[in-house]
Amino acid sequence: MIIRLWVFPPKGSYPCLHIVKIPMNRVFASKIWLISGHNKPLMISIIIVTLLVFGFSTGGAVKVSEAKMLSGMHSIAVFLYLAFSSFVVADALIAASLCTLLWKSRTYFPSTNSLLSTLIMYSVHTGVLTCTCAFACLISYATMPNNLVFIGIYIVTGKLYLNALLAFLNARTLLRGDQPRIEIVSS
Repeated sequence: MIIRLWVFPPKGSYPCLHIVKIPMNRVFASKIWLISGHNKPLMISIIIVTLLVFGFSTGGAVKVSEAKMLSGMHSIAVFLYLAFSSFVVADALIAASLCTLLWKSRTYFPSTNSLLSTLIMYSVHTGVLTCTCAFACLISYATMPNNLVFIGIYIVTGKLYLNALLAFLNARTLLRGDQPRIEIVSS
């Protein structure tokens, strides 16, 4: 007796994590571009990894939407491995780049160093969290390809990317409020 499991929703209604991931990488890449002093090799590597994320994720999403049953998942394993691996590499590259560049920007002023340490902490926390979740997707699919545990992690990962982006944007406003401002009043 063959049991057919219909596990996928209709075409076009699958979760697309890369739609959230690409703008997030763009925001972080623009900050890395400014902090690095327009380091072209670093930006080219981030752009290449981001394009790989987009390509593999789009290919995987199309293949997933075409698969009607769990048995069809084996035909798209390569796309899933490449997509999850590119997510891990992109997150690690961005987090490591931000932390390294911020660390190299340290000065002799304690208030500036304190602000940079806080930014490094934000970069580590958001980068490690998203990278760990992407790695969990990769490991869960690699160890359990016959079930859909990885999809649950994948859905949570999209929300983590969005929260990381919002935390980064909100942290800028909060950190600016901690520093005293010098206003120049023209008379």
